[in-house]
Amino acid sequence: MHNFSPSRAKAIQIKWVNTQTDDIKLYSEATGDPKGHAIVFVHGFAQAGLAFDHQFHDHDLTNRFYMVRYDMRGHGWSSAPDSLDAYNSDTKWGQDLQSVIQAWDLKNVSLVGWSYGGVVISEYVRVAGQDNVANMIYVDASTSIGIPGPSTLNPNYTAIFPTVVSTDYETRMLGFKSFVAMITKEPLSQDTYMKALGWMLATKPICSQGMRKRVSDNTETLKNLRKPTLIIQADDDRIQLPLCSQMTLQLIPNSKLVTIDNAGHACFLDQPQVFNQLISQFIGH
Repeated sequence: MHNFSPSRAKAIQIKWVNTQTDDIKLYSEATGDPKGHAIVFVHGFAQAGLAFDHQFHDHDLTNRFYMVRYDMRGHGWSSAPDSLDAYNSDTKWGQDLQSVIQAWDLKNVSLVGWSYGGVVISEYVRVAGQDNVANMIYVDASTSIGIPGPSTLNPNYTAIFPTVVSTDYETRMLGFKSFVAMITKEPLSQDTYMKALGWMLATKPICSQGMRKRVSDNTETLKNLRKPTLIIQADDDRIQLPLCSQMTLQLIPNSKLVTIDNAGHACFLDQPQVFNQLISQFIGH
């Protein structure tokens, strides 16, 4: 069973970040060595930065790197407007990441995007360019959304997705329970399960609907990406098909694909030591 609460490695700093485009405040945290190489972690749909606790509290990572995580708009502790326009933009999510990077004054960053977070880090490169990027890491992640092409979602997830974005509370609760049960290969501990479920329920339906409907086409941007890119695929992902990672591998010139065994969609929870070592070796420094 998995737990989000490993022993703390170093103190965590908190910063509220003002977005560039609207009156939204993003909750963000940083830990590690401020002089170390910077890594920014971007979580997935209806989750929060706390998903990366196993990275934020890893002694090796905190001793070597300066790590930042944040809650995307409409998620976690960040502002959650009631307007659909706050969520269906094709640039705001990438601009939010740019605001976080600027607020923490990060240079030459490594970007780690999990699931929907992969769309966000791709969109960031489209809106801000790649000059301030050292490398990219996609974790069971998409790169674009709302564009033509084959479905990359696991049919098991597709079957429950209408309940996940439902406006009916009870239906949504049932959908989120199913979703949380699917993100790892092994069952989460009760404490971790309740945290993950809580963050999902805190995500307003209008945010989920905006994320679902928006278009973010980063294809041409990634075709021209010059930065080293690591694509991580779990061997038992019940949310996203391996096809998605294969498509990313074909799309990005300087990329490589690695599979983590005995892991689900949140492979950094199933196999945190393997995951942490993998990203540490790839990033270097």
